[in-house]
Amino acid sequence: FLAYLIKNKFSKRVEVHCATEEKYLNDIEKKGNYDLCISNYPLKNVALENLVVVEDIPSAKNWMDIYYCMNQK
Repeated sequence: FLAYLIKNKFSKRVEVHCATEEKYLNDIEKKGNYDLCISNYPLKNVALENLVVVEDIPSAKNWMDIYYCMNQK
């Protein structure tokens, strides 16, 4: 659901990949081929400056944090 919300809100600015399997998630973390990673839980292998942790259904503050981080990239 989080991926759906992000894709609809930022359709022209983002490419959304939803990691539903641990193996896929580990590959993404190791490669680091992303500008910003938005997750609903902390990811140990993602640099903090590239990670935004939000609630399952993002709050107004979560959306503001995402906008801010996207504009910094």
